[in-house]
Amino acid sequence: SMQPAEFVKVIAAIFLARYFTDYARALHQWRHLLLSGVGVSVFILLILAEPDFGSASIYFLLWLLMVFAIGIPLKRTLTIFGVMFGLIAFAWFFFFQPYQRERLLTFVSASQNVQGAGYHITQSLVAVGSGGFFGKGFGEGSQSQLRFLPAAETDFVFSVIAEEFGLLGIALFFGAWVLFFYRCFCAARGAPDNFGAMLAIAITIIFGIQFFMNVAMTVGLFPVTGVTLPLVSYGGSALLTHLIFVGILLGVIRHR
Repeated sequence: SMQPAEFVKVIAAIFLARYFTDYARALHQWRHLLLSGVGVSVFILLILAEPDFGSASIYFLLWLLMVFAIGIPLKRTLTIFGVMFGLIAFAWFFFFQPYQRERLLTFVSASQNVQGAGYHITQSLVAVGSGGFFGKGFGEGSQSQLRFLPAAETDFVFSVIAEEFGLLGIALFFGAWVLFFYRCFCAARGAPDNFGAMLAIAITIIFGIQFFMNVAMTVGLFPVTGVTLPLVSYGGSALLTHLIFVGILLGVIRHR
């Protein structure tokens, strides 16, 4: 009933914000860049042992995007991408569970296994497409209400919104998130010190990663990973963690 991987996001965000604040001018050296990656790798390896590939990918992308945010030479960027693809290939053979490989293969050709691994994404696409412009109305979505759509309250909650409120509802939903991300950037820009700015950036990246992964997953643009939609999906640990992040952002805004 409790997911430690969610609460560790707070620790990871604070760790990276502090490290990149203290060694911002030394990150052009491989030593400091790798040490920050090693610190995050501890979280990633523990989460992979669960196994939870979706949450582990969030931690890796958080570190990667924060490295890009502080600015590193192009040569190091290309090297990081090369190592990243090598690690993915290594994980495919030695770390990925059979169901995780099946999810990735289904992402390439979901239509070939509609009754099996491709069932989730197929039902999600039906729900999103059937919403039309105005939607079917609150509580009137056939895919979610009749339980054709699995995990309708968590992983595929975006599909429910699209089915019941249509394109108009999705436009308003995206508009609310654009406003939310704008306020996050305002918090980072107006932070009283570098640590506050880096912490706000880390939190914004976490929200952005989860928002993109969840929405892209429901429309077939990303493999099914079980990543929730922040502040929307049902769940105790995830919701509490995201509210902690919002509280930290409000604290940064208050002290600017």
